[in-house]
Amino acid sequence: MRLHERAGAAVAAVRAGEGPRLLECMTYRWRDHVGPTEDRVHKYRPDEELNAKIEGDNLKIVGDLLSADLRGSIEAAEEKHVADAIAFAEASTFPEDQEIYDHVFSG
Repeated sequence: MRLHERAGAAVAAVRAGEGPRLLECMTYRWRDHVGPTEDRVHKYRPDEELNAKIEGDNLKIVGDLLSADLRGSIEAAEEKHVADAIAFAEASTFPEDQEIYDHVFSG
């Protein structure tokens, strides 16, 4: 069952009073860790495997269900969020060394 089908079933169950649901969303990375190229450039895995994973990507499948206008507006909004985050980071002062210990928890 695809992610959007599981999500729809989970939402219906919660709305029917059947309690909370957890959706485990497995991911498969096919791009460089922080770069724009696909892993196939580095030959980490066979092209056939990458092609199948890219074609079966849940985000792609759900995105294809949207109208072009809605998908475009969502993508534009998210691109703006990323651009705003980058601008904020670049305008921010570099943290002090001792901040490395902030918000670190141990069990």
